[in-house]
Amino acid sequence: MLEADADIELDGRGAAPPPTPPVRYRKGVRRPRWSGYTAFVLSGGGARGAMQVGMLRALLERGERPDVVVGTSIGAWNGSWLARNPTLDRLDELVSIWHGLTPAKVLLGYEPNGAALTRSIPGMLMLAAVRRMTQGYASLYPDAGTRQLATRLIGDATPAVIASSAIPGIFPPVRIGGHLYVDGGALDNASLDIALDLGARRVFVLNVGYNTATETAAHWAGEPALGGERVRGNGSHPLAGVLERTTQVVTNYQLDRAVRRLPPGIEFHLIRPLQPSPGGTLDFGRSAEWIEQGYAIASEYLRTALPPDEPELVAEAPTSAEATETAAL
Repeated sequence: MLEADADIELDGRGAAPPPTPPVRYRKGVRRPRWSGYTAFVLSGGGARGAMQVGMLRALLERGERPDVVVGTSIGAWNGSWLARNPTLDRLDELVSIWHGLTPAKVLLGYEPNGAALTRSIPGMLMLAAVRRMTQGYASLYPDAGTRQLATRLIGDATPAVIASSAIPGIFPPVRIGGHLYVDGGALDNASLDIALDLGARRVFVLNVGYNTATETAAHWAGEPALGGERVRGNGSHPLAGVLERTTQVVTNYQLDRAVRRLPPGIEFHLIRPLQPSPGGTLDFGRSAEWIEQGYAIASEYLRTALPPDEPELVAEAPTSAEATETAAL
């Protein structure tokens, strides 16, 4: 019997070792395609990525640790932060950063000074978007805010993370190595297939990219409602709402198809809000509320889907008479 800290020699055949030295793995270390190899898949969702922070807290408190982290759009931001050190202490720092976000910081790259200016932020956001449209820019908002945040959060991988969250029409595309890149959600908002390709056999998808509340939310500002009354906006340009809702429908369909393609033997968990909630992709002022909501959603899911291990019950062996009676029944 091997001791707990002994090395395991894997030659893949159980016979004479091959000419090259065999791969040596540490006992207890999870490796790709082993049953316990775990991936956290973090979807896109803009400001609703704050929910993922709460979900991650619930998972880490439960003792779940990722071997692989896959992130798209805002999920790439959260995932890059988590992958460095997936601990609760590290997550506390991410919570503090999210609490400090505002729509102005993210969309404009600065926070206006003074109470009067703060109250006028919705108008400033709308004016900035309209100005960029009329001046021929490729997006409603600049990426100055996202670049500042990425530099603070990520460091070396900043260009890739900014590119992963360059929502088409909202933020400008990012040029890397002579190529232009946009938000990964345009192709796959929750990259389940990538997690499987990386060898994951346990997958937790934290999907915050779909919200039915946007069907009737203030994102459709300016368009007459059923009763003829126009809907008031939330400061972002109505075009952002149209793009957001279109993306949500497409990516939800993609995830549904990916789940149906899951091969046998995969332990799969989908954690997502089941009820519509106010706010959308660009509402970065709701972070505290959404972190708490995400924590509650994930905690309830884990309570029902992964109940705590119960002590094994050892039954006494029946007597021969009892066994005969049981067999007769």
